[in-house]
Amino acid sequence: MRDAGTPHALLDVREKGEFVQEQIFRATPIPRGLLELRVPERIPVKDVPIVVYCDDGYRSDKAAKTLEAMGHTEVAVLAGGIAAWKADGGRVDYGTNVPGKDYGEKVEVLRHTPRLTPDELIARQRRGERLFILDSRTREEFERSHVPGAVSVPGGELPAFATRLLADEENRDATLVVNCAGRTRSILGADLLIRMGLAGVYALENGTAAWTLSGHELERGKGAPAPVGEMDAAAVWEFAQRFAAEEGVASITVDDFERLRARGELIYVIDARLPEEFAAGHLPGSVSVPAGQMALVGDEVIVVNQAPVIFVSASGIRARIAAAVGKQIGYPNCLVLEGGVRAWQASGGALETDAPAGVTPGLDVAMARVQAVSAADLAAELASGGDIQILDVRGSGDYALEHLERSRWIARGELERQIGRYVPQRERRIVVTDDDGRRAALAAHTLSELGYQDVRFLEGGVNAWKSAGYRTLAGLDGADVPLKIAKDDIDMIGRRGPLARDRQDMIDYLTWEIGLGYKYAQS
Repeated sequence: MRDAGTPHALLDVREKGEFVQEQIFRATPIPRGLLELRVPERIPVKDVPIVVYCDDGYRSDKAAKTLEAMGHTEVAVLAGGIAAWKADGGRVDYGTNVPGKDYGEKVEVLRHTPRLTPDELIARQRRGERLFILDSRTREEFERSHVPGAVSVPGGELPAFATRLLADEENRDATLVVNCAGRTRSILGADLLIRMGLAGVYALENGTAAWTLSGHELERGKGAPAPVGEMDAAAVWEFAQRFAAEEGVASITVDDFERLRARGELIYVIDARLPEEFAAGHLPGSVSVPAGQMALVGDEVIVVNQAPVIFVSASGIRARIAAAVGKQIGYPNCLVLEGGVRAWQASGGALETDAPAGVTPGLDVAMARVQAVSAADLAAELASGGDIQILDVRGSGDYALEHLERSRWIARGELERQIGRYVPQRERRIVVTDDDGRRAALAAHTLSELGYQDVRFLEGGVNAWKSAGYRTLAGLDGADVPLKIAKDDIDMIGRRGPLARDRQDMIDYLTWEIGLGYKYAQS
């Protein structure tokens, strides 16, 4: 299917922490317990071929049945799972967002991206050089911690920001240093500015991780403000058009876009603007993936690689940048909506500000058959000494960050296989929790079908529990899972408390990321 370019999704239905340890290249991690919540948005067309895999076939068989119950008509299980794939010589990888990070290392090796170490950067600052540090991560990441004096310039904004900055006479010979948390967005951001023809551009080698490892302190807070939005300067326009053309990205008119959508085939519409612009109004059905985050987010959204991907921005500049990066990462059918949001509105197209409420298959049935319990009622019952087993069916990383007292963790994908080990008595009261109540309701319904007689789910999940003012615990007590797996079961930006990265974590991560480029250096 891959060799023929047949559109399909390859879903790894194990837990995210397991996926990170070893995965089939270009597979998408959607744990079996999240299929009903994520698949409707990511694979909305029901006749797209879907291949699922796990380690031993148990979860993939269950996942296939779930997908078929959701109405998907072309579902297959990868025989033998990842072990059979490896035995047949298939590529496997460690890590997260591997396609984009692999591309970043390829750029660094083949284009010899200039870089400065933290100490070299500090030495230049002490010499009084005119120098600007441009942090290409998201605003949220920047505000958590950043290099002292850096400016938040999410990657897709770099061409416009640099053009404004260097237009000032005193900045014409300034040095621009692009950084991120590690390597990918630093490298790609610097490469973007170098492709524009700018001189004096560097990537901060190994980003904020290297800054910390070098013994330097990071700052917290909003820091220096940066502009928002698209700049229609001739130089920026010319670069965006040239960049897209060099990577073979074509445009599509609003009329052609409408005709494509009317055919009912699977397409992805990616809004490359900043999240606040997206929230203010976007094309119906579009998904927010800011241009500078494409390398780290694209593989989580574009599940069917071969499907058409339409990129949209205000007028088309950031859409072209994101589409060009997408094409290089490995999405062959990247297109840009000509004229962007402005052209859409000019043609009479409406914008939406809120995503339509998604439908979770099976949730209505589950909630009709299984009783909910409020946070207040559960707290009162626990306080009175009731014999209740609280069962948390989220990922192990979320569990480690916060969970209810007296909880036992079982991932929803392993529920049928593991429940008898921890709750052998079918008459015992069980209250199932998750983050917002949806997975908990589905899991509670499964338990009732397995013969458990007194099962409820926590209405609103852990979120409602915290909002009501009740305490949670951190750590992996009640969860039979290694800390390493739990750390990898959650996005890096969410790591804190017991999952916070230590020095060795940073070293291991950077060593892995640099290693992605070895094959390009050897070739």
